[in-house]
Amino acid sequence: MESGGESPKQADAEHQVVDDLKHLEVDERQLKALIAHVEKHYQGPVPDPDAMRKYGEIDKSFPNRMMTMAEKDQDSSIKVDERISKAEAGSFTIVSIGVTVLPWVYSLLAPLVHAPASTIVIGTAAGCLTAGAQLIRAIIGIRKDEKDKGDESKKE
Repeated sequence: MESGGESPKQADAEHQVVDDLKHLEVDERQLKALIAHVEKHYQGPVPDPDAMRKYGEIDKSFPNRMMTMAEKDQDSSIKVDERISKAEAGSFTIVSIGVTVLPWVYSLLAPLVHAPASTIVIGTAAGCLTAGAQLIRAIIGIRKDEKDKGDESKKE
């Protein structure tokens, strides 16, 4: 097995794998087939350090250019995620306002158009339930914020 340009650690590890395979009682042909299928895999925004070093040997600017490309790609991904997050927050706000306000508006306008009493009661109940749930969430949030502030002051 050849180790062209590999580090001593890599070569030792590969020799150890070969020695381990020999103990498994495989014939020479099977051993060669297994060794031929050994593959390195590296996943990340930039090549592994050995590959990066080899690119630097071709052209000294390649590693810096690759890092710049990876950084720009990451910045772009962050901006896209921020836009999506802002859009979701805006749509959630609009839906929350609609769910809270529309039942109250209906409850107020329904008598003017002589709507049945049952629909007025349902609209009012829906408004009370959504407003109640939001009040509870707000109170819990305030208490949680106060608790978090208290925990932080104890740490200091």
